[in-house]
Amino acid sequence: MALVTCALFFIASPSSVGAQDIELKPQVEGATQVVDVSTPTFTPVEADGTAYWQVEFDQWPGSRNLRLHFASITVPSSFRGKLVLSDRSGRIVDTYEGDSLVTAQDMWSKIVPGDYALLSLISDKPPTGFSAKVDSVAFTSNEGVALSIIGASELQDVDEYAHDPAVSTVSRSVAKLSFVRNGRQYTCTGFLYGKNTLMTNEHCVNSREICRSTIATFHYQLENGTIDRGTQYRCKSFIFANDELDFAQLQLDGNPGDQWGTLQLSSDDVYKDEPLMIVQHPGGRPKMISRINCVPTQAIADGIRPQSDFPHTCDTEHGSSGSPVLTTAGQVVGLHHFGVAEGPYWNENRAVRMQLIMKEMK
Repeated sequence: MALVTCALFFIASPSSVGAQDIELKPQVEGATQVVDVSTPTFTPVEADGTAYWQVEFDQWPGSRNLRLHFASITVPSSFRGKLVLSDRSGRIVDTYEGDSLVTAQDMWSKIVPGDYALLSLISDKPPTGFSAKVDSVAFTSNEGVALSIIGASELQDVDEYAHDPAVSTVSRSVAKLSFVRNGRQYTCTGFLYGKNTLMTNEHCVNSREICRSTIATFHYQLENGTIDRGTQYRCKSFIFANDELDFAQLQLDGNPGDQWGTLQLSSDDVYKDEPLMIVQHPGGRPKMISRINCVPTQAIADGIRPQSDFPHTCDTEHGSSGSPVLTTAGQVVGLHHFGVAEGPYWNENRAVRMQLIMKEMK
């Protein structure tokens, strides 16, 4: 069994775990690089097709994905075109037109899988007066990854449980979260508990600013031997966060719960050795599950706040922060948020008791 801490932390005293002892951070998945890419000044005689301008972003070989930051966009009232973002295979990742062109300003794009992105300006006539500037690109790397692995991992791809409704149904509501802050790209896990409301850790997304760059990707997982890249939803608004219980509530665009389902929160405490499972995106990888040797070692333990957590032996990694801890009946009884490397609960992970979170939710 491998126990991997989902966040960086330091234990100041081996006999206690308190708020002053723990520094929680989301998993670094990559970095950002400043670029200077701008549309030219268009005139009626510059082009005779519909693709008036294209630019390739391919300077980050080996990156698992790319995101573009639109610094500024000027849209004249006469403009009837669109910006199209696509991957190496030509698959369209996002389209910006109408109101979405205006709101894309000072915004990170959706996630382009792979190490190549193509941005195209499409218009049925010369886009005179239109301008757009990309000033930064986020890419993945192994920078800043610090893991603490004990033993052999027993994490499994959720695809192994494709025909087990107890797992396949609840796993649909779990998403990979990707966000940018302070010049780095980060990843965590989150889950739907309403049609468009998502829960994760406060140490992952804790402000409107971070929400603006956050993308929730559902069904990013292995399926029938191949990787399904999933469906992306933007964080629409930041609802609330509590640092002592380390939870955050976000609202997503649309109603993803209609397609991916929602999880039911439970106010019941766990009991020692109760079978549990955690659906997660460890290290930002495709969705996995911890089910083997996944049990609480006791009902209540200290976390950031005294008696706020329960300790468990479920395998996790960096990037698993914000994962739901589920009973075999699919009830969410905890919110996974860190692991302990020293002290009385050495070799255990921690989940915040959902009973306490429910009392503080907005």
